[in-house]
Amino acid sequence: MAALDLYRKEVEANGDPCGQYDIGRMYEIGLGIKKSDEEAAKWYRRAAEQGSIGAQHKMGFMYLHGNGVEQSDEEAAKWFRKAADQGDADAQFILGSFYSDGRGVEQSDEEAVEWYRRAAEQGDPSAQFKLGWAYEEGWGVEQSGEEAVRWYKLAAEQGDLDSQLSLGSLYEQGDVVEQSGEEAVRWYKLAADQGDYLAQAALGHIYGYGVGVEKDLKEAKKWYGILASKGDCNAVANLGCLAYMEGSEQSYEEARRLFEKASDMGSSLSKVFLASMCIDGLAGEASEEKALELLSGVSDDEDEDVQRVIALAKSGDWNGCSLEIKKLIFSPVEYVPPELLPPD
Repeated sequence: MAALDLYRKEVEANGDPCGQYDIGRMYEIGLGIKKSDEEAAKWYRRAAEQGSIGAQHKMGFMYLHGNGVEQSDEEAAKWFRKAADQGDADAQFILGSFYSDGRGVEQSDEEAVEWYRRAAEQGDPSAQFKLGWAYEEGWGVEQSGEEAVRWYKLAAEQGDLDSQLSLGSLYEQGDVVEQSGEEAVRWYKLAADQGDYLAQAALGHIYGYGVGVEKDLKEAKKWYGILASKGDCNAVANLGCLAYMEGSEQSYEEARRLFEKASDMGSSLSKVFLASMCIDGLAGEASEEKALELLSGVSDDEDEDVQRVIALAKSGDWNGCSLEIKKLIFSPVEYVPPELLPPD
């Protein structure tokens, strides 16, 4: 304690900003001294006023969270700007998000993009993702698929999951870049290896239905299986569809088992698939009565395709009903490509 008092007096005398920052940090975390946000803010401010980037950054967060000072978004923005003007990438990214949200500053898409760009050019992957999204959507800049891909790739190559997922979606859909199943798989796999649900579902969908790549049921089962092992009823239903498509007596039995399991887990659509098997006699003896019972338990929230199936069953058109269900089984099941919503 005596040594700390001596150090503090020395810093007070010489006004060294590095020393002021160090003392602020000690008070902030209670290192060798009683923790005090107020004292921390006082020392950080002294260093920040002398141009210490680290201290300016700290003052931004102190005001942002109201630690040791009265909470103020405007003051937070002021201090983050001081650090950002000196080239601090973290502060530039934060200031970009402030302009995006209109927090402590007047909302401006263009200003947000400008600050994200400054951070992105220094290699910040989160800023690179935001910039990629801005170019993809034409948010604050002129829309450019080429620029979107460029910035997404810079972030994705640093392991940014959101960028990997975005690239997978862009190449799968082929809206702003040339469609490429191989590229979609490449980027989805990187995201999937990080445990991302959407990427794993996308890979099951791509391999299961041969979207831009050669159909590979083994790979599809692998990715749907990962999700199924985590209790995902839609993945279990998808595994049932894959088994159904194999078309053997043994695979039909497996499909029935999986559809029943998915239904028990809460998959309303699996009841529709089971109904088709009942109509065609692939789940025991053919039974239109059993099929109608299953369809009666389908959620009203299901889409118009399912509602059409139910209407056909109620009208007694069982051939048409079975045909419509097969169209659902042989097409992607409850998979929606990831939407690129405005980033937080």
